[in-house]
Amino acid sequence: MSAASPAARTVPREKRVKTQRLLVFLGSMNLAITLLVAVAIASVIGSVLQQDQAWNTYLQKFGPFWFELYRVLGLYDVYSAPWFIAMLLFLVLSTSVCIYRHGPVVWKEATRFRERQRDGALRAHRHRREWHTEESLDAALARARHGLQAQGYRVRAHEDASRVVLAGMRGRGNRLGYLFSHLAIVVICVGGLMDANMGLKFQQWAGQLRIETRDDLPLSELDPESRLSPGSTAFRGTISLPEGDAGRAVYIDVRDGYLAQELPFIIEVVEFRIDYYANGEPRSYESDLLIHDPDLDAPLERTVAVNDPVHHRGHAIYQSSYSDGGTMMDLRFWPMHSTAAAPVDGRVAVHGELPITLGERTYTLEMEDFSRRTTRPDDHAAGEGTDFGPSFTYRLRGPTGEARQYRNFMRPQRVDDGMYFLTGMREAPGQDYQYLYIPADADDSLDRFMAFQDALKDDTRLRASAESGVAGMLRGAEGSQAGLAPYLAGVAQSLVGELLQGGVPAVEARIDALVRQGGLEDDAGEVVRGLMRDAFHAALLQAYADVLEREYERTVSPAEMGEADRRFFSDAMDVLMVLPGYGAPLLPELRDFDHRQATGLQITRAPGEGVVYAGSLMLVIGLGLMFYVRHRRVWLRLQQGSDGRVGWLLAGWEQRRSSLFGAEFQALADRLERDPGRGQE
Repeated sequence: MSAASPAARTVPREKRVKTQRLLVFLGSMNLAITLLVAVAIASVIGSVLQQDQAWNTYLQKFGPFWFELYRVLGLYDVYSAPWFIAMLLFLVLSTSVCIYRHGPVVWKEATRFRERQRDGALRAHRHRREWHTEESLDAALARARHGLQAQGYRVRAHEDASRVVLAGMRGRGNRLGYLFSHLAIVVICVGGLMDANMGLKFQQWAGQLRIETRDDLPLSELDPESRLSPGSTAFRGTISLPEGDAGRAVYIDVRDGYLAQELPFIIEVVEFRIDYYANGEPRSYESDLLIHDPDLDAPLERTVAVNDPVHHRGHAIYQSSYSDGGTMMDLRFWPMHSTAAAPVDGRVAVHGELPITLGERTYTLEMEDFSRRTTRPDDHAAGEGTDFGPSFTYRLRGPTGEARQYRNFMRPQRVDDGMYFLTGMREAPGQDYQYLYIPADADDSLDRFMAFQDALKDDTRLRASAESGVAGMLRGAEGSQAGLAPYLAGVAQSLVGELLQGGVPAVEARIDALVRQGGLEDDAGEVVRGLMRDAFHAALLQAYADVLEREYERTVSPAEMGEADRRFFSDAMDVLMVLPGYGAPLLPELRDFDHRQATGLQITRAPGEGVVYAGSLMLVIGLGLMFYVRHRRVWLRLQQGSDGRVGWLLAGWEQRRSSLFGAEFQALADRLERDPGRGQE
């Protein structure tokens, strides 16, 4: 056969060089540190920014621009993002290459004693000492071996004619710590990859999953592509179960929808309990569960509490939250703007809907939530840190589909030495509630305010109150003004109607229009405006006095009202002046309720959790060995001289070159040298 050409021999050599360069790059410390820093920064982001929330939550929190930027970067699911998984894979590869390249060397360093040493090499060490003793070589060898072992050294001997070298090694775990710490990084990354849901991400990318966006669908009505089979992947999902209900799946927020992760068992909520502080804040809560597992003969009775999860078949069940589970409420609906005079009673549960017909219009009440205890509903409410009692949140949808969110309290609250029913309104979920303070009567009820409002809506009663109020206002006036009484009574009645429909701005606009119609200007116009305003106030005050007359069952004149009644009138007028802009056609009053709680459970499955814990333990052990164990070597050469004496040559080495080893070496040398038969060097 002909010899291979030089070009043919060059190709394998170039490949080996390229491979060697690639291995050096992958196993370099600079690359490993860069990857570790990048993973640490990504982990900080994943810890600060709450993960796996619905996209609408992020959109409302960050706005369109930042929401889209964070979405593109994959910050809403950092630990499953492709770039994060790629970093973990690259870190595993880099660390594995480092172990492959340096592991054999480190292992040899930890296991080989290097007992074949020449005198010149031993004398080159920084720590060394020589002396002679008058004893046999065997006796010196036995004494030297015992002395080294007494100091904790593992000893191995090499004999060569009349020369013996004892090699001692101590703290070789320091070198093993290097392997442990590097292997720990690989193990931790592998555990992270096991929990990174790479299979789920691939299914989404391949279009094998359908993200469900419809709310409140039973599990049986979900498409098969929206359901994940038990044990298929790592997950973290939530489920809300009312007392007495059971569930066999949790729901995982994905993008703008969710997926249902089925469980290999059924969870039933027997009872939910919650304890409160004196100020109404929740102190602790827990749930009694029954776990129905087809592999068990009887259900498991377990109690899950905050910071005390339940573990079953590789699943961790956490007590994460609580909510209303469908409290049934008895309500009375008071008309605020409609032509209906009588209130309407109704019954609705949380998360339910109730159509309400008042007058000629029908509204839909969507009950959203109920809270048995409420703290600090409004900055003006007295008693910070107090329990303000039951409250409920609802939406009121009009005939055209528009809706606002409201929050009402069952019992009146004390504000500035007065008692008021609080009702809050906001147009968007992220806004603060704007509260109305409706005064409560002496019986802590809404009856007087509603009776006053009904009196203003009744044209007949209002006309009589206006005439009586204007007559009282003009009593003792001159004839010209007294003749204006019928006209002012009519104006006052029309102004009250404007107040109920459009508030104070509508009243002022009506007054201006009437003055312009009369052709009055300057001082005359201002006088007429003043008379109209006085008539308007007199009509309102007389209407209120008529309400008090019916309540007290005795004659009440505006001049005879007490301080409490006048304050109630002032507070009621404050409400009526802003009520049209409040946008509440009716006011629900909570009369009674049947409370039902729901527990919020977070269930996780992390098959890589044990792997990560094992890797973390390995990392702690490895770092402990590297930082707290010192790798030390000593060599002792014993040689029988021609004069019969034994020559001792002791040398030592420590990886860290610490001053502590110098003291240890001197103590060891002194101990070996200490012998009554020692001769002079």
